[in-house]
Amino acid sequence: MFKKSGLVIAILTLSLLSVGVAFAGYNKDNQDNKKDYNNQYNNRERDNEEDNHSSSDLAKKIAEYKAKVAEQVAKKEAEAKKKADEEEQKKVDAEKKAEEERNRIAASQKSAEEKRQQIAEANKRVEEARQKAEAQKKAEELAQNTETKVTSNKTEEQKVDIVTKTDSATKKVEYYAEPAKQSSKTKPAEVKTDTTDSSNVVLPTYLGTADQNEAGHFNLTVDASSTLPNGTYDLKTKLYQEDGTIVEGKKKTILVETKIEKLAPEEKKKFEKSEADTDNDNIPDKEEVRLGTNPLLADSDGDGFLDGDEVKNGFDPLKFSPGDKSDKIAFASPDKNTSASVVDTNFVVNSVAIATVDITSEQKGETNNTQEEKISTKKMARFSGKALPNIFVTLYIFSDPIVVTVKTDAEGNWSYDLDKEIPDGNHEVYVAVTDNVGKITSQSRALPFVKTADAIDIVPVTSAASAEEIQKNTTPLEKSKTQFLLMMFVIMMTFVGVAFVLIGRKSSFIK
Repeated sequence: MFKKSGLVIAILTLSLLSVGVAFAGYNKDNQDNKKDYNNQYNNRERDNEEDNHSSSDLAKKIAEYKAKVAEQVAKKEAEAKKKADEEEQKKVDAEKKAEEERNRIAASQKSAEEKRQQIAEANKRVEEARQKAEAQKKAEELAQNTETKVTSNKTEEQKVDIVTKTDSATKKVEYYAEPAKQSSKTKPAEVKTDTTDSSNVVLPTYLGTADQNEAGHFNLTVDASSTLPNGTYDLKTKLYQEDGTIVEGKKKTILVETKIEKLAPEEKKKFEKSEADTDNDNIPDKEEVRLGTNPLLADSDGDGFLDGDEVKNGFDPLKFSPGDKSDKIAFASPDKNTSASVVDTNFVVNSVAIATVDITSEQKGETNNTQEEKISTKKMARFSGKALPNIFVTLYIFSDPIVVTVKTDAEGNWSYDLDKEIPDGNHEVYVAVTDNVGKITSQSRALPFVKTADAIDIVPVTSAASAEEIQKNTTPLEKSKTQFLLMMFVIMMTFVGVAFVLIGRKSSFIK
């Protein structure tokens, strides 16, 4: 039994040892497994970390790759755009070059066309010059065979005959006339003239057209009293030929001087007291009788100027002048006429004063080209007085002298504003009436006056001596000079008196 128990114990011990060994082995295996597990876990963690690190590097590499690809794409796009722009610029340059070439060709064509036109115009001018030379030659030949004469009409003294002899190829002749000399005298008498152009240049006067008569001549009778007042004219002719051409004949200077009509003595009586102006020449009929002009003719001497204009501007209305001022009146001086038969109390200078006169002038408007009136003022010397009614009187202002003509009104009053500066000092003025050659028939007495910078003072004259005395003491300079001399004389006499008193006292003291 003990043997069996020992065996059992041995078996149990062996079993326990086997179990212990097995448990120890299991425990070791378990520890090894745990260690291996831990190692595997750690390895997996490390591998995971490595994997995570690899993933981060991969993402970074992917991002870098994408950036690189994007950069390359952008670079290629930029290169493509640059290339496209260069291609576009090449197209633009090519188009510009083509346009320049087209413009050059067009300019060349235009230049060629202009040259063709210039050549055509040059040929045209050559042809016109040739035609003009032929026409000039024809005109010269025609002029050599053309003769124009102007003569007085045998039956009517106020008419003139113009006769032209030319070749048989002329169908009709037109006549024109223009004054050969321009006169600055006055406005010419009204005659039949053509209209004037915009520059106010008077066109030649059309006289008429003459057809060929049976004798082969061209004859035109002109009423000189209305169409050709006495004067010098340039006569022009236009010769109309059968072939339709018009040839201008040579200019011919003619002198028209028709006889001046005068009134018969019995006719003069009808106008001696007439206040009317029958011929509208601005001279009343009775004044025309006094001057010797014709009350029925506005231009008595037939020189193309109204009688009233000639008298007003100092010209002889009875002396023909072709505009050369040969009929200018040399007025007699009134200060030398002192006879009682010449001095007439009907002629008086009443006043001389400074007057402010409104002057109207025309100037171009600010907003358009129309003429607008502008009114300004000017100080003038105004002379006024009395004479016979409705006559022309002559004003003499000395010491220059200044001679002007003015017309009286129906009451005999006259007034004249002198648009000329009178020097300071002593002056005198007369009013007179003259005949047509300037001889004084009646005059006023002289009215003396003193002109200063700002005023005109009339000098009252009671006698020749008092007048001279007043004239000697009128100017401020002369008055100052007189006062200075008087003061010096008083001072000198005072000193002389004091000296005598002192000398007398000294003598009495010595005694």
